[in-house]
Amino acid sequence: MRISSTLCVIFAILLASASAWAESWCASPIFVHEWGVHTFGQCSTELGEQAKCPIDTKLPSYFHREGPAVNDVSRHVKDEPVDTGEREIPVIQVYSKGGWSDRIPLAVELGFANGQAQVWYPQVDARLANDEPIELVWSQLSGSETPLKPAPDTELDWILGLRKVPDALWLNHKDETERFIFYEGDSQESAALRLRKGEQYSPEKRHLLIENTSDADVEDVFLSFRGDGHSFLFFAPKIPAKSSAGFILEEHELSNDDWAKSSRSQLRKRLLEPLALDAIDPWTNCIMGRDPAQPYSISSGYRLYSEELEVLLALWAERFFDSQGYTLLYRESTAYVDQQVPLRVYTDMYYYVVLSRLSLALMENVLISEQ
Repeated sequence: MRISSTLCVIFAILLASASAWAESWCASPIFVHEWGVHTFGQCSTELGEQAKCPIDTKLPSYFHREGPAVNDVSRHVKDEPVDTGEREIPVIQVYSKGGWSDRIPLAVELGFANGQAQVWYPQVDARLANDEPIELVWSQLSGSETPLKPAPDTELDWILGLRKVPDALWLNHKDETERFIFYEGDSQESAALRLRKGEQYSPEKRHLLIENTSDADVEDVFLSFRGDGHSFLFFAPKIPAKSSAGFILEEHELSNDDWAKSSRSQLRKRLLEPLALDAIDPWTNCIMGRDPAQPYSISSGYRLYSEELEVLLALWAERFFDSQGYTLLYRESTAYVDQQVPLRVYTDMYYYVVLSRLSLALMENVLISEQ
């Protein structure tokens, strides 16, 4: 059965600290971290029918739901000059966190292979036709250490939390400033997993199989069950495509007193970036000769810095682990995310992008199949 789903994504850009000066200049790294949750689920209505579970993530009223149909700017960051490796004017490093200027030019393009954007912020420069691989276009953004405009007033904890993430650049676009890009869209993708009874299943010994029915591997798979005063948590590091993981539910019981700490700490361990931003040597890779017309679109990782991860957990952990009944949580592979939600990040020749994308899939109110 195909279930409509919703993808909520937070897109933040961080700049590595760099105090060294290179005699032969090198492009500075920009670390782009994207994280989001792909939700699947069915909830009972008052009539006893099954309906899509509502998304309870609160969004501010100033987020955009309509945008221009065509690009209304004359210049795109990808039209910046190509780097030939020659510098007629010496470049002076003046940005205290590293880089070659106090404003970093950026452009972001994204779309949905099987869906459509519904909400975004800041406002886009163009919203392309549905038959295009790219739908939302921010053609001229600038990243800065301090906001160029006052950020909108909000009382939402998740937005306030993201604004406190250390070293995250403020992203400025026309009259709008925020410390992240937000987008949300509907998707017609099917969930990768299903839960069914194993051959040894009995009410006292629940032998269960988590089957990956998709053509893509899934990783960091958590199955939680809470009910009748008991709590169970099963974890599989990976379930390859067209494969399954079997287990006896009763062998994975946790005490209710330890539930919150144990469930969240396991997920935190799987998603935390072990190398702090300040520990990164930005000159490890000397990249020159970049063409700004060539975007960065392939993910090289998925882990988050601790402050980002705590915002994610504060917003989603209760739905990940604390609901009654069966819940499945897994991480979609970065290759799958790049295919389903194509993302292109552009910058000028003075910078290069390291792209990290984390997409967690949440299946709520999971029913057990007999076969």
